[in-house]
Amino acid sequence: MITKSELHFEGILEAMAEEGLSVRKACLKFGVKTSTFLKYVQESGKSEQYARAREASCDVLADKLLDVAEETVLPGQNGGLDAASVSYAKLKVDTIKWQLGKQSRRYTDKSIIDHNSSDGSALQLSALKPEQLEALGKGLLPKGQKYITDDFEKDDES
Repeated sequence: MITKSELHFEGILEAMAEEGLSVRKACLKFGVKTSTFLKYVQESGKSEQYARAREASCDVLADKLLDVAEETVLPGQNGGLDAASVSYAKLKVDTIKWQLGKQSRRYTDKSIIDHNSSDGSALQLSALKPEQLEALGKGLLPKGQKYITDDFEKDDES
């Protein structure tokens, strides 16, 4: 027996990728419960297709973000900009930016921090000296020291 999720899988992905719909809205469009659809994606091994549709959805949202930013804001009574119109446009832009940041690493404004030491291994905080931990906490390094572990590594060699 074919389930609704299986029957509408391609349509839901297409709605996400081409219209920029969220998975919830795309499922609603086809009368499929979101939880049922996501379970189908996981169990059927189609998560890669779903991930591509989500990325494409982000691209559509990014285009929409530019459209919203370029929309004409209504003039106010004194010839200036209407404050309510400006606030509404700003809210739309901020909401789309937030959604993009949540859905895709490509569109986030957060920095990705690399927690590896200079030799590529994971930095073990328990292996650092108290003064190194203090410097790390303050974001400071002693003069001439490039990495937090530089002087620690020298101590190990002796």
